[in-house]
Amino acid sequence: MDLYFEDYIVAVCFCAAQNYLNVQSRIAKNVYQELELISKTADSLSLSDLVDRDIRSKQQWSLLPIRGLSARCSRGISCKGSLQKQIEFPVWLGKNSTTNKNKRLIEETGSYASSGEDGIEEVVNFVNSYDLLREDMEPIMDVTTWEG
Repeated sequence: MDLYFEDYIVAVCFCAAQNYLNVQSRIAKNVYQELELISKTADSLSLSDLVDRDIRSKQQWSLLPIRGLSARCSRGISCKGSLQKQIEFPVWLGKNSTTNKNKRLIEETGSYASSGEDGIEEVVNFVNSYDLLREDMEPIMDVTTWEG
C-alpha cells in the first residue's frame, strides 16, 4: 500500500482502469458469475472515482487509503484471481500526453496564426529558431486546422 502513494493516479491507470478485465477468476463457475464479479469491480472503480472527486474538491487527503484499496485491489480480491497476460500501458497516459502536446503547440502557434499577413516574418523566424523542417510542421498543422 505504501507504494500506492508514490504516484497514485498512475498506479490506478496501470492496475485498475485498463487492466482489470485481464484478471482470471478462480471462483467464478460460469460466465454469469464472471460478469457479476466484473460488475462488482466496475462498481468499486466508480466508488474510487467518487472518492477521488472528494479528495480533490474538498481537500480530503485522508481518503487516499480508501481510494487506493477500492481502485487497485478490488478485482484481484473479489475474484481471487490473477492476471492472465502482461499489464498493458494505460491508453489514457498516451492520450493525455498527446493532448498536452497539442495544447502547447496551439499556444505557441496561436499568436502567429492570428497575426495574418503581418505575422509571416514572425512565423518564419519561429520556424527557423526551432530548426523545424516541413515534416515537423505537419503535426502542427494537424492541431491548428479544424474542420467545421
